[in-house]
Amino acid sequence: MTSIPADPTLALGNIIRFEQVQNLMEIAELQKPVDLASERLNNLIGSSYKLKMIFDQMVNLKVELSVIKKLTKEIQALKKSTGEAAVDLAEATIQAGRDIREKKLKMSQTKIGKSIESPIDWAISSLAPQNISYDSLRFDVKYFSELESKDKSSAGTSQSNETSTEKASKYVKEFFFLPGENRQTANSHAKNSFKTRNEQVQSSAILGTVVIAASCVHKTADIFAPCILDAKKSIGAWNHIHP
Repeated sequence: MTSIPADPTLALGNIIRFEQVQNLMEIAELQKPVDLASERLNNLIGSSYKLKMIFDQMVNLKVELSVIKKLTKEIQALKKSTGEAAVDLAEATIQAGRDIREKKLKMSQTKIGKSIESPIDWAISSLAPQNISYDSLRFDVKYFSELESKDKSSAGTSQSNETSTEKASKYVKEFFFLPGENRQTANSHAKNSFKTRNEQVQSSAILGTVVIAASCVHKTADIFAPCILDAKKSIGAWNHIHP
């Protein structure tokens, strides 16, 4: 995801010119292809992880070979689409970078700005944070069988029961660590899930663990509540804008 366009000369509570907001809206429009391409790639990568887990489950359940072949074909097609989506994202990013640069060259500088004094009465007005919308919502569930891990260990295909714990931890990390996501957050969740499940396996006799992963990102805005205007400053601002 691209960053939200910003103008350093805009200050919360101050009077702004429409042209300033219009410039940011145009830059956001130029970033739109990149955001859409990034969202498509993220969805395809998430689907790839999920289909891989489903494929492993089908193999463990020993479903018919014809079904496995069809599923393999669909997974290969998904991989091809994922590669194409990655190329589309790269192309969109390069093109958007050029378009945004040309747009900014035509804009006035934004390092230093001036504005009439805000009409807000700062002494009796106050700021309050408020959630205004959500950016994304993802949800997934997977079951990790301890019996399956023990069966593989008996067959010589696994070293210890910790393998299932590592798989659960890896699943959590892959769920949260997608392009555009925070690596530190993914590592933290994976570490916590590994520690929790490992403690349960060592202290209790369990058959398996259901891991529920959910991610919700929302926007937060600071608003004036209440917003009280100063009469004198309001008149001065009005006369400045409408001389």
